[in-house]
Amino acid sequence: MLYDLIGRFARIGGQCALEALFLMSIVSVAIICDRVWFFARRRLDIEAFALRLLPHLRAQDWKAARAVAEQSPTSPSSIVIAGLSQVDRGPSAAQAVMRSALARERMRLETHLGLLRALGLAALLVGLLGTVFDLWGYLNSTGIPTAAKITFRYQGISVLASLAAGLLTATPALFVAALISTQVRKTVNQSEFISEFLMSQLVAASPLPVETPQKYSARAA
Repeated sequence: MLYDLIGRFARIGGQCALEALFLMSIVSVAIICDRVWFFARRRLDIEAFALRLLPHLRAQDWKAARAVAEQSPTSPSSIVIAGLSQVDRGPSAAQAVMRSALARERMRLETHLGLLRALGLAALLVGLLGTVFDLWGYLNSTGIPTAAKITFRYQGISVLASLAAGLLTATPALFVAALISTQVRKTVNQSEFISEFLMSQLVAASPLPVETPQKYSARAA
């Protein structure tokens, strides 16, 4: 009973696996294109950005500094804009709002990243499962005992179709997901640096003695 049920499911399982992999590949390509475009528009030379901000921050010209930040739609510039929005309330308020902005930017950077990884892993599993179904159906077909070598060759190609489709879907998805993770870490590090840089300048411009957190080191001065 169970053997017959598996056999009937195996006859349609391989085709279903290919259809599922086709849908996964479409979703994967769409996510990859979206993320590549997202990061391509948000490239930033963080050192040049900090140097453009420095004269305005030292002159306490907050409007000019904000104008410089608004020219670049990147995560570090969003951190600067958030910090400067609270500059009148003191460095502590600016620090708090920059932390909130950094958490928000991290979520934006990691959008669809988990889904892309899941699609890659699922494509591997579906490809393997489809291959198992195809192999099951092939080994239990009535033509196996008298099958010629040419027939075996073509049937073997058919059996491996699901595995090949799974690998073709999973490889770019997992590879791009790894690249995106690296870019996310780089952007977060840039955002943390610019927040330290801005915080050090705000502390230096503050007329009141403010205890600077240890993480805002001299490298941002």
